[in-house]
Amino acid sequence: MGRVPWPALPFDTSRSQVLAAEARVNALRAQLDLLRAGPRREDIDTGRAQVQQARGALATIQAQVNDTLIRAPFSGVITQN
Repeated sequence: MGRVPWPALPFDTSRSQVLAAEARVNALRAQLDLLRAGPRREDIDTGRAQVQQARGALATIQAQVNDTLIRAPFSGVITQN
């Protein structure tokens, strides 16, 4: 006759929970170490490049908006198209 599997024993369940909790603690410690170390130089450089790119895009859009405005050489009211 074959063996009938027993349901998980409380010890097995507890051991699994302890192993999962230890893995979570290790992951959180690694995350804390990264936070304490601060941003990496590459991340800072990437952020600066993105800011410069956004400033360039903003300047381009501002120039386009300025090109769409019509300014009269003197004040007055337009009466016809």
